[in-house]
Amino acid sequence: MDHVQASEFGGLVRRAFSLLFRNFPSLCGIYLLPTIPVGLWSGTFDESNEPVFWVSTAVDLFVEFIVTAALTLAVSEICVGNRPAVLVTYGRLAEKAGRVTWTSILLVLIAMAGFAFVEFQTIDASREAPLIVTFVAAVCAITYLIATFTYLMFAVSATVLERVSGIEALGRSIYLVREFFWRNLGVALVTLIPLVIAAAIFTAGEIALLGSDSLEERRSLASILIDELVYGITVVPSLIAVVLLYFDCRVRKEQFDREQLALELAA
Repeated sequence: MDHVQASEFGGLVRRAFSLLFRNFPSLCGIYLLPTIPVGLWSGTFDESNEPVFWVSTAVDLFVEFIVTAALTLAVSEICVGNRPAVLVTYGRLAEKAGRVTWTSILLVLIAMAGFAFVEFQTIDASREAPLIVTFVAAVCAITYLIATFTYLMFAVSATVLERVSGIEALGRSIYLVREFFWRNLGVALVTLIPLVIAAAIFTAGEIALLGSDSLEERRSLASILIDELVYGITVVPSLIAVVLLYFDCRVRKEQFDREQLALELAA
């Protein structure tokens, strides 16, 4: 099947899950290799300690963007007829480390600005600010996070395949997403449904076993590890969908095809 093509909403969702099921060990391995140790590291921190919380959040985000870059390479290899391997994929990503790191740092800063705004509004609400002010501020914060997530969803993929980085990669993503904003956001959200279901089941199970009052205090490394595995396996379809959407938008705007993808992979 040619995955480098323009597709309708349902087709993109189906192909994202199809790619995962047919390449489950390699794609999940690529995601889990760096995220499990980082998740175990950050999961042992006391999140009530605000500086520690912000540092661990920034590190988690940075690793997510690095993993997205690795999955871009892996999905691209699948699309040109090759089978990806975990270590080989990260070896190839190391060749692009400078560009990917710079773009990822910019994305982390942009995301953290949104989280900081949400946190500020939470603190402001606790000081009994006028309800309308709190409501408007909350809407602005959520709008900022949704807009930045959607408009910048291709920045990492563009960095990996198009030899751009930083501000240029952000601009490239905005250009490709323009005209397809709501469709791209919808595909990303729909492919996150397994994650939401798995998180709800896992959290309910933990509360049933440990009790809601002592859930955080009694979480073990095994519990954190299972949490990371469940999250990793269920979030991968959404990351695959972002790469397929990137191909889709380039096909629609630039007559991009599998031959061009093969050339960019070889560059």
